[in-house]
Amino acid sequence: MKSEDLVEDWEREQEEQRENVDLRRRGQLADLRFLVSTEAGRRVVLRILNTSGLFRQSYTGNANTYFKEGQRSIGLWLFSELLAASESADPMAWLVKESGLWAAKEREAEDARRR
Repeated sequence: MKSEDLVEDWEREQEEQRENVDLRRRGQLADLRFLVSTEAGRRVVLRILNTSGLFRQSYTGNANTYFKEGQRSIGLWLFSELLAASESADPMAWLVKESGLWAAKEREAEDARRR
């Protein structure tokens, strides 16, 4: 077997691996979009983000900081996954929009203006 053939085989294998990774990633993002399309899924995602302390300070001045940073790391990961799946610049706005909370707030504001 020539070295050119070996290189071509290796390049073909690399391309197949990239395609498999891309396919798996598209599936993961589709799964997340499906999860967020359900009310129960949104509740779970929001509960995880809240529990992770994503938007809270994690520094405690003692060893508990490491634990809180670990929790926050999960929140950051989930937030980045939402960003990738949302096709929006703001995954939280996407979650709110998907949840119908935005429409409910708009209705409340409209009702308040009518009074």
